Amino acid sequence: MHPIKSYELQISTSKSVKNFKLIGDLVIFQRLSDHFTYGPGFILAKVVSVGMGKGKDNPMKVKVGDEILLRARPYDCIIFDNIKYEYVNEEKIFGIFTKEADTL
Repeated sequence: MHPIKSYELQISTSKSVKNFKLIGDLVIFQRLSDHFTYGPGFILAKVVSVGMGKGKDNPMKVKVGDEILLRARPYDCIIFDNIKYEYVNEEKIFGIFTKEADTL
């Protein structure tokens, strides 16, 4: 079995993640802590940018500012202004923390 590799893309410092428009179902996130894991094998992260989704019948479920839970593993990353961000397809996100508890 081969170890999972992650790839890094460096973007010029004149560019910003705020004006970078994603396409498809990609999500750019930042880990809330490099050392924090939430339960066994999960990380907590904050969504920084989201794509448009897979089409009008399949819109994105996450939005900028959401705190999400992901499996702890290496993800491909992109660097804007010397700040490291990681990205993933939305389907790889385990869950979203809501502001209010949902009732059953």
